[in-house]
Amino acid sequence: MSDIFIEIKHTHFRFFKLLAFTLILFSCKSVQVKSTAVDFKTYCANAIKKGFVEKNPLILVDAKPVGLLSEIDFNSFEFKTVHSNNLMIIPKGSDYLKRFWGENAKNGIIEISKFMTLHCGTPPERIILLNDTEVNWEQLKPLKSEDIKYWTRIDDVVDSEKNYYEIEIIITNLE
Repeated sequence: MSDIFIEIKHTHFRFFKLLAFTLILFSCKSVQVKSTAVDFKTYCANAIKKGFVEKNPLILVDAKPVGLLSEIDFNSFEFKTVHSNNLMIIPKGSDYLKRFWGENAKNGIIEISKFMTLHCGTPPERIILLNDTEVNWEQLKPLKSEDIKYWTRIDDVVDSEKNYYEIEIIITNLE
């Protein structure tokens, strides 16, 4: 008798897990964002010309380094189908980012985001860099919008110990 009860209880639990998953899935909303195809080589040349990055920036795909710009095969599928809303520039000169990507990060970084990761369980640790110095949200309160020169975020950064991070990078006009 108790075996039948356990089987019924287990079946109900699976049903409720499936129901919960389905409800979560259908409650998500999707928004279409306009995007245009971009020639990646031209995009990199413009970033160099504008002084955001040095001549040989580090290239990341989904926060993972694939090499320096000089090592990239622009004929590769990965770099042919790049869309404008999937590209991000992390300006040159960050000593802090060397912690994640080594010495090559000093020349600046160009990231291509192809996927978005959903984290279940423990969320990634958020790091906020204000002019290459780690700060907390309270320290950002005195900032005015006109003081902010650049603000971006890198998701899914993994360090050597397999810890996940989201890194907010804020560069201001203030010294």
